[in-house]
Amino acid sequence: MKIAILASLLSLPLLMALETQTVFEFGPGGRPATVAVGGGVTWTDCDDPLGRHGRVVQATWPAWAAGKAEWPAMYFREGSLKHADWRGWDALRVTVLNPTEDVVDLGLCLRGNGKRYNVHRLLQPSVWNSLLFPMADIRKQLGKEDAITTIDLFMTRPPKGATLCVKKLELVRFGKADAPILLDNVFGDFETNEDLARWKLNGIQVERVQEHATQGKWG
Repeated sequence: MKIAILASLLSLPLLMALETQTVFEFGPGGRPATVAVGGGVTWTDCDDPLGRHGRVVQATWPAWAAGKAEWPAMYFREGSLKHADWRGWDALRVTVLNPTEDVVDLGLCLRGNGKRYNVHRLLQPSVWNSLLFPMADIRKQLGKEDAITTIDLFMTRPPKGATLCVKKLELVRFGKADAPILLDNVFGDFETNEDLARWKLNGIQVERVQEHATQGKWG
């Protein structure tokens, strides 16, 4: 069953960001000196291809081959990260565009307190993805959020090259929305368990209940 969901979803309890704090943002001022790339990743400043976010950074991850770096990455160090107060926030949000026609696997790694928080997300094609990483999960893994020293955006042995645009990393605090929030149209396949796995990796609870029907829960 292939469906297109117009996600006004008026009956769902929706959340909206009441407050944000920027950790890193790419814009007219160019790339911060405390951000770097490695493992064969190349990058350049450019205008948002979709015209929504002004100036952004376009980064290209190379296809993996024997002898090449297994975890090519974009590294965020010190700078705004060093001065960010992570206490009391609900989530870390990463805003990244996948301009390709394929789903792309992107990893996030946070280090601090001698520990590591490591997770992957699937970037939906041809749209800006707003990736949310709950601070509750980060606290559980690192022990305390105010000890974060590094953030990496990486890929694990990417099977082919992928180019993404990165805009910002920010902390967000949520509250119940007073009015429905219109979301973009989302196209998804629910034919197999493999299709469902992509939704589950993005925090959506979904299961097949019969051959041609699917039910699930957002949030």
